[in-house]
Amino acid sequence: MKGRERLPSANLLLTATGGTSGNPVVLSTSTTSICHVAGDTLIFQAASTCTVHASQAGNANYADAVEVVRDIEFAKTPQTIFFDALTDFVWSGGSATLSASSTSGLPVAFSVISGPCAIAGSTVVSDHGGACTIAAAQPGDADYVAATTQTQSVTVGKAAPAAIAFAPLAHVAGDAAPFQLSATGGGASTPVTFSTASAACSLLDRVVIIGAAGTCTIDANQAADDDYEPAAEMSQSFEVLGDPPAMDPSPNGATGPTDDLNSVGNSETGCRCNNGSPDASSFMLLAFVNPIHRRR
Repeated sequence: MKGRERLPSANLLLTATGGTSGNPVVLSTSTTSICHVAGDTLIFQAASTCTVHASQAGNANYADAVEVVRDIEFAKTPQTIFFDALTDFVWSGGSATLSASSTSGLPVAFSVISGPCAIAGSTVVSDHGGACTIAAAQPGDADYVAATTQTQSVTVGKAAPAAIAFAPLAHVAGDAAPFQLSATGGGASTPVTFSTASAACSLLDRVVIIGAAGTCTIDANQAADDDYEPAAEMSQSFEVLGDPPAMDPSPNGATGPTDDLNSVGNSETGCRCNNGSPDASSFMLLAFVNPIHRRR
């Protein structure tokens, strides 16, 4: 009987020769959970080490033969996993199908090594964009060793955004006060930003400041994030009706005492004024005419 060895199959034919007593060699095993002997055949129940005993009884002339013990190892069969490549998908409503097999025929288990993915039965799903690594494993059993884990990568694409909600803007007068802009984004976590290239208005963050008369066009944009593509630009235009009024340099709109004097001179004396100020002859005429006018 051979000593310790690794076997490729679950059954082994045992051979042993006895001593000169002529009695048969009896084969047995002390590892009955691993193997058993049926006649001269060793049968394994599991891939492991089986201890086999060979003994021979003596007779009137010969003592019992010394028992021979041998360890026979039934090696587990190696196995290989075949893991199909994964198809990229968009996280919003998309998925990828998992397909893998082992040469042992044993089932393959999938798991997520990295990324925002999850396993749902035989599919990969995600609720975010990003890159995922999926593992396929087969741990083996009593007859097969664990297979080397195989991996596949999949890219989870960004979702298409909804449109930016940017309401129309009303026309304004040239002296309108600054006003705040408001818009709702298309799904991304990034803020909606505003810009303009118009001469009729300018922007201070989200505040519109009215400039010259004309058309003011405001553009609203939203950048991409990890989950959504950038939103399509949304624009709104409005008219600035007339230029803002010029600033009056005098307080309360008054133009100064020369206006009063000019008014008096024009209404009561008919004097001619130079740039709102009477000349010397006008002052003299005013001095002489007014007393006479009062005596009447």
